[in-house]
This record gives sequence, structure tokens and C-alpha cells, in this order.
Amino acid sequence: MKPATENPNASLLAAFVGRQGATMHAPDAVNAAMIRHWCVAIGDHNPVYRDEAAAQANGHGAVIAPPAMLQAWTMPGYLPSSGALPPGPDAVAELYALLDAWGYTSIVATDSEQDYLRALRLGDTVSATKTITSISDEKSTGLGKGHFVTSTIEIVDGGGALVGRQLHRVLKFKPAAPSGPSVVAVAPTAVPALRPRPNVTQDTRFFFDGARERKLLIQRCKRCGVLQHPPSAACAACGSLDLGVQQASGRGELYSYTVVHAPVVAPFKAPYIVALVALEEGTRLVSELLDVRAADVQIGMQLEVDFLQVDEGLVLPVFRPASGGDGGDGGDRLPPLSIAITRSLIVAGAIASRDYQPVHHDPDAARQGGSQDVFMNILTTQGLVGRYITDWAGPGAVLRSIAIRLGASNYPGDTMVLTGQVTARKPGADGVDVEVAIRGANRLGDHVKGRVTLTLPNTSKGTP
Repeated sequence: MKPATENPNASLLAAFVGRQGATMHAPDAVNAAMIRHWCVAIGDHNPVYRDEAAAQANGHGAVIAPPAMLQAWTMPGYLPSSGALPPGPDAVAELYALLDAWGYTSIVATDSEQDYLRALRLGDTVSATKTITSISDEKSTGLGKGHFVTSTIEIVDGGGALVGRQLHRVLKFKPAAPSGPSVVAVAPTAVPALRPRPNVTQDTRFFFDGARERKLLIQRCKRCGVLQHPPSAACAACGSLDLGVQQASGRGELYSYTVVHAPVVAPFKAPYIVALVALEEGTRLVSELLDVRAADVQIGMQLEVDFLQVDEGLVLPVFRPASGGDGGDGGDRLPPLSIAITRSLIVAGAIASRDYQPVHHDPDAARQGGSQDVFMNILTTQGLVGRYITDWAGPGAVLRSIAIRLGASNYPGDTMVLTGQVTARKPGADGVDVEVAIRGANRLGDHVKGRVTLTLPNTSKGTP
């Protein structure tokens, strides 16, 4: 006789361990259109994903797909008929249907660990097979009671060669009863206030266009070579109207600053620091200084530029204390990256990753599933982590793995700040192998934690 406390469903769940889901064949070969859509949604400007010459110049041989897209190619799509769900047994679908019948109708991804064995290139065809490796007992979580289902996924190319592996963990849980209509319906004022718009003219447009491309551009006179900022219609030194631009290194020092306590205009929060930065090229500009307490600010401190995605339509250069070392050295901090979590980013990321779960685009469905609003899917988070690392490491870097665990959800109107720390560095066969611990925090806490491994080419920063 079984003990009275034993879960009568345990043996039914245990029977699924080791079984496979149906093989998912990518409905399309790796293609430039999907890569472009992904890069636009993620804000990833790495040229090796779209430019053949840049890919060759940086040692990739040809255009490659963003590694974090690995799972996106074989996602089922909007409807089963639009994806590649083949006929035949599917243990994963059977398991989810059983848990649905028991009331565990909501699902959220919690962990993803991807290993990239080779880069995917245009024209590659891939398929994926998922194997269930473990199913937890019922757990009580902040979302409700549920079971964690862990699977491994193997991704092979058209020739059957293994190109990637993934550990994938989801929580199938019983959602709390919805408390009312969607957030959008009852709280339209929850949309965050936009920053004041800069005065963009014909003379200043290049500066803001450059910021969208993560470049700090300064006006330069073609006649006398003098740099000037802010831009104007004529050179202040010689009066010439023949003006061009020069990309600044982004390094400089604090020349002067003020700490603003009042008045404060939304969305700024007091106190904040307005800095006058002396660039190493010799000119100065006014910007916001982040990641330092007012009490720790010192005239002359070394600064470096970062680019803040303020909202969907505006990127601004800001400054942070210099990290104090070249990328790739053990113990180095990566410059933080602030990402505005807009409703459009959440939806665009879900579409670009072919994840049409309603909780990522439909507020009412999200609330029915126990969430307060639509929230970012794990594939978008993985893509943002990949972008963060390659923005720092450069286009010659080769991503080897991304392993992340999700915590607090990314909801519309929040900001996630990604930070990283190099934890290991050693010579490898193709360059320098580096491990980076990453963290992404929002106002609710840590949205993501994990680690990324990559190889820096021998000509890159941080190499011996």
C-alpha cells in the first residue's frame, strides 16, 4: 500500500522522463529577413549578422545568425499549421495536455542554457528534438503551485551534424484568479512619461542619428580642423560653412557637474547628476552621469560614454565612470546597459523569436494566466544578453554559450539595467576564452542572472 502522503500523480509524471517530443523542422532556412527582424527588435547592430564584408573582416567567413536565435528557427509559429509540427507521437505535448487537465494551465520559461557548437549561416536548415529529463514535484512559487519541467534540446543541421544544445526549463502552474480587466484598460496613465525631446535641426540631426548607431559624433570644420559642440551652421573658429563630423572615442574626464534635486521633470528622479565632460579629443559636452553617487563624484574622474535607449524613439549618449581596464581581463566590469522595457519591445521580441504565446502580446490573456500584464519572453532576454556581450566584445567575438535564469518579470514601463563582470580568462585554441557573469535588474529585482562564455580573437582587446 502506498503511503497516504505520496502524490498519486507522481508515477504518471515519472513515466514521461526520457521520452521525446516530435522533431521540429524549421519551416524556413536560415535567412536574412528573420535575422534583420531579430536585430531590429533586439537593437543589435553587430554588422557580422547582416554585412558580408564585415563578417569576413572579423573572421567569420560569411554572414552568421545571432547565436541567441538558436531556438527561434524551430519555434512552432502562430498556428500549428504555420510551423512544422509533424504527425506522430509528441511526449512534450502529451505532458502539457495532462498538466493542463490537472489545472496547471499557465506556463512560463525559467531557465535556458544554450551551447553554440558552430555558427549558423544563410541557407542552413535545422531541426530540433526535445527530450524530457526531469519533472519536479509540485512546488509553491510566487506565480502559484506548479511543476518545473526540464528538457534538453538538440539542434542539428540538414546533414545531421549537431550545431547546438539547449537546456530548457519551464514552470507549468495553476494561475491565481484574475482580479479584473487588463492593466491597459484600467491604467492608461501607467505609460511612462517620455523625456523631453531634444531640439533636432538640420545642423544637429547627425548627432542624434549617430547616437542611434551607438556612435558619439562631434562636428569638425573641414577647413581648419577645429571640433565644436554643440553643432552650429558655421565654424566658430574660422567661419567656414564646410563642416563634417568626427567619431569621438567616448573617453574623457569630468570637467564640472551639478547635482539636481529640484525642480524634477518626469521621468527624471532626484537627485541626478548633470556633467560637463571634457572629451579626450579636446571638446566638451553636457550629458547625464550615471552609476556614481553624488558624494563620490570628483572633478577629473575618468569617464566613458554609453548609449541609453530612453524610449522607442530616442537614444542619448550618457557617461559612466570608466571601467578601468580593457575588456577580457579577469575581474573587469562591463559598462552597464540600460534598456527601456516598452510594450513594443516585448511584442517585437516575441514576434521576432516566433513566440506567439498570448501572455507576451495580449494583456487580458496575461492576466488570465496570473500575470499583471504582458511580459518579456525568455528568447528576447537571451537575445538582449547576447547583444550586451557582443556590443562590449566586438564583432570578432565568438559566442560559445549563454546560460540564464529568469526572476522578476520585465513589464512595460520598466527599465532593465544589464551589468557584467569578467570571471575567467584563459588562452584557447582560437584566441582567448572568456567567461562573463551577467545580471539584469529592474525595479522589481533581478530579471535575469547567468553567465556567457565567448572567445576573443588574438587581435582583440584583453588578449595576451
